[in-house]
Amino acid sequence: MVRLATEEDIPHILELCRQLAITTSQVELSRSLSLDDYRRIFAEICAAPEHELLVAEYQGEVVGNMVLLILPNLSHGAWPWWRIPSSITGTGAEGSVDCSWIMPWPGLERRDAKGSC
Repeated sequence: MVRLATEEDIPHILELCRQLAITTSQVELSRSLSLDDYRRIFAEICAAPEHELLVAEYQGEVVGNMVLLILPNLSHGAWPWWRIPSSITGTGAEGSVDCSWIMPWPGLERRDAKGSC
């Protein structure tokens, strides 16, 4: 099942990132962020109407996450486009996948108020 991420998913998402050793540059490694820092960043993601953070669940366990960007568009009847620039799956799965999908999404309506991110 794929669903919108919640604040409770933050530790699981961070663990997925650690499994893939995504943080590799000296600049990234020199940062020491607290859970409150990640909560603040998560709130920023949730506040951005064009940005969704999704998680994949299997048997109640978070096994992946992905970013969904919803982009305004002038072509195709001005329907927004969506793009999944990155997705991560945990140990035992295929690993990081750059989907880079860009697709028109007819019927997608911009929301005035987002639910839980």
